[in-house]
Amino acid sequence: RRLGSAKPEQPSQSQATRKQLTLQIHGSKSCQELLETMRWHREQLDAIHAVACLWRLSKLARGAAGCAREDYMEVLEVFSTHLQSSRLETRGLSNALVAVAHLETDSWAEQAHSVTQQAVVRRCAEQLTKKASRSTAQDVANAAWAAARLLIAWVPNHQPTRSSTNLALGKMLRFLGHRAETVIADFSPQGLANLAWAYAAVLQVSDGSLKYPPCNQMFRLVAEAAISKLQLPNNTTAFKPQELSNLVWAFAKVAALEPQLFSHVARVAVPKLPDFTTQNLSNVAWAFATLGLVEESALLEHVAEEAGKRLGQFSEHELSNLAWASATLELKQTDVLSQISKELLQRLQGLPIRNCQPKLLAEFARNTIGIIWAVGFAEGAKSCGGLAVLVRPKLLELGRALDSKGARTDDADLVTFAGSRVVAEPHVALDLSDRLVLAKPPGWQVDQDKLHKAEAPGEPPRLS
Repeated sequence: RRLGSAKPEQPSQSQATRKQLTLQIHGSKSCQELLETMRWHREQLDAIHAVACLWRLSKLARGAAGCAREDYMEVLEVFSTHLQSSRLETRGLSNALVAVAHLETDSWAEQAHSVTQQAVVRRCAEQLTKKASRSTAQDVANAAWAAARLLIAWVPNHQPTRSSTNLALGKMLRFLGHRAETVIADFSPQGLANLAWAYAAVLQVSDGSLKYPPCNQMFRLVAEAAISKLQLPNNTTAFKPQELSNLVWAFAKVAALEPQLFSHVARVAVPKLPDFTTQNLSNVAWAFATLGLVEESALLEHVAEEAGKRLGQFSEHELSNLAWASATLELKQTDVLSQISKELLQRLQGLPIRNCQPKLLAEFARNTIGIIWAVGFAEGAKSCGGLAVLVRPKLLELGRALDSKGARTDDADLVTFAGSRVVAEPHVALDLSDRLVLAKPPGWQVDQDKLHKAEAPGEPPRLS
């Protein structure tokens, strides 16, 4: 507007048709523009418009400008009003959950756990549960993905698993899981990947109170549907790198061994590896190694070759996963492990230990030890010993820094208190169909030779 010109009149509410208002919402270039549109046409908004406002806000919040918590809460209040008074169909409900899940990742999300937000998520989950039989494949995939994102964000940090909202999400997942089995042929490649990822990821935060459909049947059906798409003539473009990575990660996470699926994924993935992110490459290597698919070692060779071109872009966790995969599948990738070792040493030397957060230091130490183990397992004690000698001074410095900061690592939640004495207790670290992994804290003894003997006074506690 030219300086000194009069402010143009706001259009009257009657000037915008329902379709025009929808287009105006989706065309908003900023959170402020979206809020002005929503406020001006408040009386004209219906439930679909309210979903569109929430969806558009989630898109704008991921942009450079972002949005404020107050913006989110205002839009959420409008949507909540329409959710109570209107009947949304499954597409609107699933889109609303996806929008809230995206917004949950923002920096102010920890402050936004309002009563309104919880009520919105709970009502959406309850309505989707009732309408599960009418949900399309896309609705199921979107809602499951959103539920997993929300549960992962909430359960460890904010809410007990048994909160009414989380239980509603769990019930919704159970009903949608059964629905997924009946419409599995309608899922897109992205939908299949999101579905598998959601049900695998959410199991990490479930304590048994959230009851999901049996994963074995669902994952078998997902594998069959994915294979049929991977066999199509245009299979090289059907699944994107992120979708292939999420798919195999999910199957490995729930120990669902589907060799035929992984064989097709390996074939399709090789020409796409340059387009894989470092996380994609790391996840693929981890998944194939976790399921022990030695017969697909050719893919891991290609992954290692591609990774070697950009090791500097890998996180320490991704480097550790690559080294672990190479070692456990006994691929004899000496060059790869040597490159990873050199990259690790360079990062250790440049690590500003005194300026790092304790959590970062603990994670760095964990991944460093993981790489040392992989080198030792693959190349023997001599190679491992050489690397260990080189990293030992830095690890000692890192450990002292953690001690001086009074840091608690992620293992702190494994500690219970008995009177004034702190006792770290054994726990099940991994429960798979064919193996059980126990974490044995220091001070506990493995007692397979003492099962019928009484525990002597002062003897370390036994795992049994």
